[in-house]
Amino acid sequence: MPSKTAPLYRRAALAAACTMLLLAGCGGGAQIEPFQPTRMVSFGDEQSLLNAQGQRWSVNGLDATSNALDCKLNPIWVQTLASAYGRVFAQCNPAAADGSVATVTAFMDAAAGAGVAELEAQVAARLANLDSTTLTTVLVGTHDILSLAQSVEGGTAQATAAAAAEARLRGERVAAVVRSLADRGAKVVVVTPPALERSPWAVSRGADVVAQVTEITERYAAGLRSQVGLLDGRQVAMLVGTDTMRLMALVPASFGLTATTAALTTPACKTTAVLPNCSANANVATDLNDGATATSYLWADDRRVGPAVHAQFASRILSLTGNF
Repeated sequence: MPSKTAPLYRRAALAAACTMLLLAGCGGGAQIEPFQPTRMVSFGDEQSLLNAQGQRWSVNGLDATSNALDCKLNPIWVQTLASAYGRVFAQCNPAAADGSVATVTAFMDAAAGAGVAELEAQVAARLANLDSTTLTTVLVGTHDILSLAQSVEGGTAQATAAAAAEARLRGERVAAVVRSLADRGAKVVVVTPPALERSPWAVSRGADVVAQVTEITERYAAGLRSQVGLLDGRQVAMLVGTDTMRLMALVPASFGLTATTAALTTPACKTTAVLPNCSANANVATDLNDGATATSYLWADDRRVGPAVHAQFASRILSLTGNF
């Protein structure tokens, strides 16, 4: 015989479901709209930058027919993110067939060679103009980490420990910048530095330098993560760049990389093709080392990542920004 109290339980369950399922508009609840920025601003170093000609500090793509630079080929991670949100950078805004160009709604404040000090200046200059309709990105640390590693190369364990401690402080400074962006209401995507212990710069210097770069990179990322991890995930999304790249190196074929030591620890671009002047397509590969293609190597040069890494960063970030 049915319990006389069953309808009460059903009503209570329905009320709970309505509370949890506002997205479905249950019981008249307000629909939660997905975040749609009106503009995007990218901060950091050259791994978030195109120059005025549309070149990137990675491997540029050439049109297969004309061999002319096509800024939309081999996009860097912020290009893919902007495209997903319908935003357009001035540095890659080719005219349509009718001669019209899209309205610029994405801005590259990133700069070649930037470290944490330059990041702080970039954000300070823009901060007053940011609000809750702005999507911002932050990727910096490569130059800080490698300069610290270079300063202690061949030095003592104590010197390395001091450099690692300084790296953590710099990571915390980046976290403070991220917090300032979030405090303005902007959505923030922050990427921790790449796996620089696997960079050609580090690997070419031997096991001791690799160990130093590993420690310094980890401490930098730890300083950043310890503070950013406390922020609201609906406001700030963080991708751990080292973890993504280490996974790519562990199972390279799964990411379209060539499963060789050369593809994982040496540059795709020849030393004569100084970034951002490295380009390739299926017909023209004179800027690349033998055996390399634009997307089959982990690194573009001795410290900047290749298109395959940019693609993975973008893909993983887009899965995180769904929480915004």
